[in-house]
Amino acid sequence: MTIKQLTKWLAMALGTLVGLVAFAVAAVYAVSELKLRKTYPVPLTEIAVPADSAALTEGQRLATIHGCNGCHGPNFQGAVFFDQPGVARLVAANLTEVARTYSDAELARAVRHGVKRDGRGVAGMPSAMFYDLSDHDLARIIAYVRSRPRVDNTLPPRHVGPLGRLGLVLGQYHLEPDGIDHTRPRLAAEPADRVAYGRYLAKTSCPECHGPNLRGEPGRTPSLVLVVPAYREEQFQSFLRTGVALGGRELPLMSDMARSRFSHFADDEVRALYAYLTSVSAADSAR
Repeated sequence: MTIKQLTKWLAMALGTLVGLVAFAVAAVYAVSELKLRKTYPVPLTEIAVPADSAALTEGQRLATIHGCNGCHGPNFQGAVFFDQPGVARLVAANLTEVARTYSDAELARAVRHGVKRDGRGVAGMPSAMFYDLSDHDLARIIAYVRSRPRVDNTLPPRHVGPLGRLGLVLGQYHLEPDGIDHTRPRLAAEPADRVAYGRYLAKTSCPECHGPNLRGEPGRTPSLVLVVPAYREEQFQSFLRTGVALGGRELPLMSDMARSRFSHFADDEVRALYAYLTSVSAADSAR
C-alpha cells in the first residue's frame, strides 16, 4: 500500500468513526429527550386540605420532618440542589408560586407520584418515599405550603448534560415516576399499632438516604436495621433529639439531619420507629 493509499484509507476510517460518534451522540440525545418529555397517565385524586391553625402548625412540623425546606429553601422559594457540570442541574421549584397554580389534587400527585401538572416527571424529589404519605399528613403539608407568603425568585431551568443523558439511556438515572408502582396500596398509618405506625414513619422519612428497604446504600449509608438495635430506646430518643450518636459521636449528615428534621418527631413517633426497626432486625436474626 502506498503512502497515498494509506492516507486515503485513514481519512475514510476517520470519517467513518466521526460519523459513528455523531450518530451515537444524536441517538443518545434523541432517546434521552423522549425520556425527559415522557408523560405519565397518573390520575388525579382529590384530597381534603384543612386551613385551621392546628392543621397549619402540624403541616409545618411534617414539612420539616420530611425535608421540604431542605431542597426548596427555608421559605420554599426554590433552589438549585444539584449542579454537576456535564451531568445535570436540578432545580427545586418555587413552591410559593407552584401552590398558587396547582390544585390540591395536582400538588398531591406531584408529591406522591413525582408527576407535574403537565404530566411530565420530576427529577430528584423523593416521591417514591412520599408515595405512602397518608391523606391526613399530606393534606396538612399542602395546607402549610399554601399558607406561606409568595416569594419572587428567579430560578435557572433544569438542564441535563451529556453524561446525564447517557445515564438516562443506560438506566443509571431515571425520572422519579419511573421508580414508583403507582397502583400499589399505600401503607396504613394507624398510631394504635406501634410497629405498623413505625413502619409508616420509617418508610416515609428514611429511604431517601437508607434505601427502600432501610438496609443502607453501599459505601454511603448504613443499614438502619443493623444500627438501631445497638441503641436502647432512650438512647435512640436522645440521638434523634440531639444528633449525638453512641459514644458521643457526631455522624456525617445524620447528626445534622437529626437536629434539623428528626428532632421534630413526637416521643410516641420515635418509640414507634424504634419498635419497627428493632422488630425487623429481630425477624432477620430469626431466619
